[in-house]
Amino acid sequence: MPYELIFIDGGSTDKTKEILEQHQYSVINSDKGRSIQMNLGAQNAQGEFLLFLHADIRFPNNINEKLNELLEDEIPFANFKLVFDKKHWFLQLNAVFTYSTLSPFQFGDQGLWLSKSLFNRVGAYDENMFLIEDQDIIRRVNKYEKLYKIDAALVVSARKYDKHGVFKLQFVYYYIYFLYRLGVGQKSLLKQLNNCLKIEG
Repeated sequence: MPYELIFIDGGSTDKTKEILEQHQYSVINSDKGRSIQMNLGAQNAQGEFLLFLHADIRFPNNINEKLNELLEDEIPFANFKLVFDKKHWFLQLNAVFTYSTLSPFQFGDQGLWLSKSLFNRVGAYDENMFLIEDQDIIRRVNKYEKLYKIDAALVVSARKYDKHGVFKLQFVYYYIYFLYRLGVGQKSLLKQLNNCLKIEG
């Protein structure tokens, strides 16, 4: 299966860019913000299908088989299930919800597979959003296509849960999502998130 890897760096400070360049991968510099970075990646992509991924995931062993199935069946809209790399009953319970195709349970850690035509049709990622941008685009795409759940799981890093606490971080995410659905603006959401996690800035 022919494919291209596009790495977008929004000013990381953890040597991600240096490591990629050491392995001969090209990296595109971008302004900070996942929506901005993912749109820039899509603009530089040559293929007819896009797969958006966060940097803290690992592929399942059968990734090539699953992506080939998506291409052969011309699936325009799909994402993965997920599992965490930490054995904790609460995280395992949360991962079960990613087996559903219901919109409230779809987030960026599960990856997002989109045809480029569908991506352009819905207007790409909203660059005015810096939180829950994945939920926003998924909800917009759902108006045109039904989400296909790939029968494979991405392995997601639990490092943020280790840092902030499993229960605390997950319930903060629930809280921010609830506020988002109530229509709270992005700046207020970010302020609430930072206050809850005691993040400066």
